[in-house]
Formats: sequence, C-alpha cells, structure tokens
Amino acid sequence: MRDQMSYTRWLRVLMTMVAVLLVLGGSAADASASRSIRDGDGPAQTTPDRESLSRSGDRSLRSSQSTIPTTYAAPEPLAEAPGEPTVSGACRDAEEWAMLALINGYRAANGLTPLQMTQTLSNAAEFHSVDMASMNYFSHTLSSGLGWSENMTAFGYGYETSRAENIAAGNATAATTFQQWVTSPAHNANILNPNLSAIGIGRAYGAASDFGYYWTTTFGGVVDGAAC
Repeated sequence: MRDQMSYTRWLRVLMTMVAVLLVLGGSAADASASRSIRDGDGPAQTTPDRESLSRSGDRSLRSSQSTIPTTYAAPEPLAEAPGEPTVSGACRDAEEWAMLALINGYRAANGLTPLQMTQTLSNAAEFHSVDMASMNYFSHTLSSGLGWSENMTAFGYGYETSRAENIAAGNATAATTFQQWVTSPAHNANILNPNLSAIGIGRAYGAASDFGYYWTTTFGGVVDGAAC
C-alpha cells in the first residue's frame, strides 16, 4: 500500500515536470517568433531615409529650376529693341576675355567643355551692365522693365535653349568678380551648367553709381557666332 502511494506521488511529480517543460517550450517559441517579426520589420524602418532622400532630391531640383531654366520658350519678338548704348557691339576688352579664361579653366577642372563667347550674347550682357551703371541699380530686371532673358532675345538670341544670367558689382577685375560668382551657389551652378555652351560677357563703369563697376554674363545652349 505504501509502495503504491509512493508510486502515485512520483507519477504526479513527473506529470507536473512535463507540464512545466511544455509551458517553457511554448514561451520560448513565442519569444523566438516575436524576435523574428521585429527583425522582419527592420528593413521597413529604412523607409523614412528613402523619403528624406527624395525630399532632398526635390529641393535640389526645385533650386536648379529656379536659377537655371533648362528649357526656354522664346517670347514674341519685341516691337522695339532696347536702344543700344554706344559701346554695344564693341569687341571685348582684356578683362572680359580674362573672365572667359577663368570660367573655362574652372569648367575644365570640373570635367566640362568650354564656353564660346558670342557677339549677340555679349551685346546683351554689355547693354545690361551699361544700363545698371548708368541708371544706378542692380537687378536682373533692366531699368525699362525688360527681363534678363527678354534682353537676350532682343539682341538677336532667340533660340529655344537653356539660358541663364549672372550679374555682379563692385569689382573692376575679372579675378575678383569671378570669386564673387563661384562662392555663390546659384551663380556657381550657372557657370557649371553642362547644358550651356555659349556665353556673353559685359563690363561697364559708372562714376556716379553706387558700385562703380558692373558685370553681366549671359549664357545659352546654342553658339551662334564668335565675338570679336
């Protein structure tokens, strides 16, 4: 009788141990499954990074479009071209040619082809610089209200192509003005735009103006004739 009671007690202990092991095994399996799910969610956590990159790319795209029009639809021909200053159509001076050398050296260092100076773009650039110097203002909009791109068209550059303009004031030399432009992100982007192949350069001086010297560079994607 005593042996039977001992056997029954031992059997109960054994069954309890088996139940405990089963419970522990199930908990371990659940824990393992939970870790697997968390690990599986890991790659999804990279989604915000991808979205951040997309937003950054959009900002860059919007910035480049605002400063460097990639496609230009020429406006209707102007009823009257702006009156040409006496210097318009003149050959470039030494500092203007020095500016071209600086810009093309900089483009070459960045793996880009050189820009070619054209007379139409230079006439437009020079007119803008003379207008700023004589009328004592500093803006991409001319004193008459004409836009910088319309000014290019008025001087005969009517191509539907990439185009841009940089202006600067306060320095007589090409070297100092070039530094103004390359240290400005928007102006630097124009200089290094791979879609551009032609340039016009104009420098003017106004003794009664606030800044003295005024520079303009006009850019286009079509080379329409060499400047003298």
